[in-house]
Amino acid sequence: MEANHSLAVLVPDEYDEYNYEEFLKKNFSHIFEEESDAWMSDPDVWPRNRTYKKFNEWFRVLVSDAVIDLGTGPVKHELF
Repeated sequence: MEANHSLAVLVPDEYDEYNYEEFLKKNFSHIFEEESDAWMSDPDVWPRNRTYKKFNEWFRVLVSDAVIDLGTGPVKHELF
């Protein structure tokens, strides 16, 4: 079953649709942990072997070169 959850990650300008995988390889662990925490807050039940290969098995990555902010005010950050 595929989940209906999406996460947008903004990356530095030096990465684009041709070399974004370099960024992912450096940062997949943090993304994996954030997504695992959204699914289940107990790290003991997260996948133990969180490799880049496992990341690609669990997540589908879509690349976009644009973000449109349709908000009318400043960006607010929620503290959890």
